[in-house]
Amino acid sequence: MKQLSKPATVIILAAAVMIVCGCAGSAQLEQKKRNAAIARDLGDAYLNQGNASAALRELLKAEKLNPDDYLTQNSLGLAYMMKKHYAQAIKHFKRAIELKPDYSPAKNNLGALYLAMENWDAAIEILTQVTKDLLYATPHFPLTNLGYAYFKKGDYAKAESYYKQALEIEPNYPLALQGLARIYMKTGRPAKAAVYLRRLVKLAPKHPGFHLLLAKALHRAGNLKEAWRVYGKVIALAPDSPQAREAEKAMASMR
Repeated sequence: MKQLSKPATVIILAAAVMIVCGCAGSAQLEQKKRNAAIARDLGDAYLNQGNASAALRELLKAEKLNPDDYLTQNSLGLAYMMKKHYAQAIKHFKRAIELKPDYSPAKNNLGALYLAMENWDAAIEILTQVTKDLLYATPHFPLTNLGYAYFKKGDYAKAESYYKQALEIEPNYPLALQGLARIYMKTGRPAKAAVYLRRLVKLAPKHPGFHLLLAKALHRAGNLKEAWRVYGKVIALAPDSPQAREAEKAMASMR
């Protein structure tokens, strides 16, 4: 019995060592993940400030500590996109989607990147996937992006449909309002464009560019009195600006 007790004791001790080592390894892994999350949060803060270089520095630290974190991969995509390193941005957005296939924010970001690259078909393919995600918190984003993609492809009917869907969800979304107005101006319906541009101006009353778009729509629609007033507003809001000079030129043509 004594001879049997020694190997049994060794086995028990070895098992205990394995348990201790396993716990230590797990604790170290969790600490690395916590440190990675701290670096990622700091990187995201820099992204929100528009400081892509500082964001990239922190996000690369986070990736080194935890390369399989889909949130870090998505943020890296945003940082590279901000710096116009599009190939790198695509790689990280795709990695985020690979790690979490139902992560729609990365898909929408990838779609927005394809729009920036003027790859309309690729943008439409990925953004259409996002619109099918019923849990996505901001569906008016991909819908508006789809509207823009179809507008650039010259499919104004589809573009109008997507912009309207976006406004059904978020009636005051500026990009969708502007997008619809752009379609109506392009297709010879300036009075209809003015309807949406008035809403846009109401949302951003100090934005000279929006006032200029409204003035142009009113001018083309034949509403000269109101167009003159809005052109004047552009000049008052941004004197000596390109918008003011354009407004002055338009007013001169109306005299």
